[in-house]
Amino acid sequence: MNNPLHFYVGQMSCASCMAKIEQAVNAHPNVDNGRINFAQKKLAVSFADDTAHNKQAIVDIVRNLGYECHEISADTGPGPDNNADKEQKFLIRAVAIAGFASMNIMLLSVSNWAGADGTTRHYFHLISALIAVPTIIYCGQNFFKKALLGLKNKQILMDLPISMAILTAMMYSLFAVFWQWHDAWFDGAVMLVFFLNIGRLLQQMVVNRANQASNLIQSLTQQPMEVMVGDEHNPAWQLIAPNDLTAGMIVRILPNQPIAIDGLVIQGDGLADNSQLTGEAMAIKLAIGDRVMAGMQLVQGQLWVQITNPPASCNLTRIRDIISDISLKKTPLLGYLDKYAHYYLWLVHLAAVGGFVLWYYIWQRPLLDSLLVAIAVLITTCPCALALAMPMVNAISGYALLSRGVLVKNRQALEELLTINRVVFDKTGTLTRGLLTPQGMEAIPANIQQAIMTMAGQSHHPIGYALYKYGLNQQIKPTYLSQIEEIAGQGMRARLNKQDIFLGSAQFCQIGEDNNKDNEEYNNQLYAQTFVRYGEFTAKIRLSDILRHDCQLVIHQLHQLGIKTTIISGDDGGRVAQLAKILGVNDYYGRLSPEQKGDMIGQMQAKGDRVMMVGDGFNDTIALNRANFSLSPSFGADLAQTSASAIFHGQGLGAVITLVDLARRANRIITQNMVVSFVYNISAVPLAVLGYINPLVGVIIMSSSSLFVGLNAMRLLRRPK
Repeated sequence: MNNPLHFYVGQMSCASCMAKIEQAVNAHPNVDNGRINFAQKKLAVSFADDTAHNKQAIVDIVRNLGYECHEISADTGPGPDNNADKEQKFLIRAVAIAGFASMNIMLLSVSNWAGADGTTRHYFHLISALIAVPTIIYCGQNFFKKALLGLKNKQILMDLPISMAILTAMMYSLFAVFWQWHDAWFDGAVMLVFFLNIGRLLQQMVVNRANQASNLIQSLTQQPMEVMVGDEHNPAWQLIAPNDLTAGMIVRILPNQPIAIDGLVIQGDGLADNSQLTGEAMAIKLAIGDRVMAGMQLVQGQLWVQITNPPASCNLTRIRDIISDISLKKTPLLGYLDKYAHYYLWLVHLAAVGGFVLWYYIWQRPLLDSLLVAIAVLITTCPCALALAMPMVNAISGYALLSRGVLVKNRQALEELLTINRVVFDKTGTLTRGLLTPQGMEAIPANIQQAIMTMAGQSHHPIGYALYKYGLNQQIKPTYLSQIEEIAGQGMRARLNKQDIFLGSAQFCQIGEDNNKDNEEYNNQLYAQTFVRYGEFTAKIRLSDILRHDCQLVIHQLHQLGIKTTIISGDDGGRVAQLAKILGVNDYYGRLSPEQKGDMIGQMQAKGDRVMMVGDGFNDTIALNRANFSLSPSFGADLAQTSASAIFHGQGLGAVITLVDLARRANRIITQNMVVSFVYNISAVPLAVLGYINPLVGVIIMSSSSLFVGLNAMRLLRRPK
């Protein structure tokens, strides 16, 4: 399968439009997969081959459905000419115009209700018509166009009953003016347009926030950087475009300069603003051996950084891709809602027709009264609240998490979080900072230190990173090694001067048990250890470690929420037990291989547990994939981030509580929204059919339910106390 092509798709208004386009595109015999990013109006299509006719075929398919379509690059933002901003500006105008018009028409209606009669009432109706008709045509054009587009494509969209309610109320009122009937409902029709546009404006604001986040990320990774073109002793610097940066290059970063790459500091120190990634305002210190990530901004000092990931593959670009991918996926609950909404639209029309038949043919009531009942049913049962009930919560929850440094890669994963009753933590690099300080390196020969430096530089484990950072600080130069290999959960092996050198666990290095015993002086310290063997030479390297600042609080809060905790680690069982005692965790396991970690997750699930796994290492990937929900830090191994359901930034573990709390709050709000929507629709239909709700009252009730749903979802943006 080739890299996907990207297309801009205009004039989409709802999930039904998206489903229709995806269905048509995926029906093409040469398409492997076609998915739409609704927020950015993008269609991504992967083909079985790269023949030239594929592009035009997709454009023709989408255009034949009645939508605008043309090819764009993968890096293009949300639509050409900033269509998202244009849509929001139009909705703001529509709300302002409809609000102003409804107030003026309401003044005229109050006069009629107060007793105006005859010619006076007729002229008030006529003035109302002159205000209402252009207002409805202009402010309701989005609904009318999309309803017509749906009919053209043989679809019944949400905009169809909305348009029918608006136009039916307007046409009835125009007939009332022409035939000088007693009642006209221009006020109800214009108020309906006013409140509907408010709902669409709230939805568009959420979409624009997501687009702004994606555009900000794109702008941060498009900054040119100064690259060293001389040697370290006589450096010269050249400004290089981001697309030309590659791993291994050394770049210079100056104050107030955004960082567009991932890398390691090899010279200098400074303070960096990391708020774009973590939401934390306090600057962080950077020194030799520290990692820098795209999205940071240096505020003080000067750094030389060796690139590990250029802009095209850096952490920030992966975040942008995940943000785009989030909106492509529907949760099972949202799919069920879409299915329900489709049937509900038919019921709305049947209820309106049934109300008219009941009043006019069975009860023998006047034609005008019967028409008013049908209009009231259409307005009252307008499915706006239902359409917003879940999508608004999903969109806002994703934005709320992103603003707090947590990126969920799949919306369905949030539903999984609701059932989590056990959180499993890796030890080194997850519960501990992984900022390990090697001890006793001075006793190791220089050539072996150089070999350790070389192997550690290619390791995915926190111990490897610590050894590499130590080597940078001590200015240990890497040496040439061949056949470098990392075995997950065990260590690294390479060839030095035609002889094997091992770095890893005692068992992997084939070191006897006597050399693996801990000295008394280390019994009460939190540390890790690794071993090195080269020929007859063996040594133990101890690395002191510290806990993450909030891990004890996070464990305590999880226990308060009724969630069990477990520690699993490849480290020595005694050190795992010591850490578990400090944290108050009763369930812990040490000396586990990556496969055993995965098996342990499976055993917990077999006993009925729903498991969240939190891990950062290459050796955690099996467990991360096996868990019901998994979480990895942005500084973790690339494979761990790929395997995880969510990625978090920052130096603490508060993301665990943030995820659990927001998932539960989102579920409560979805439940509230769905209950309000169902109760409202179930109770409103019979009342409208029986004539207890006139069109104006229907507008007020319907709009109130839609506003409740939108504003209730906005509560997710508030941070818990």
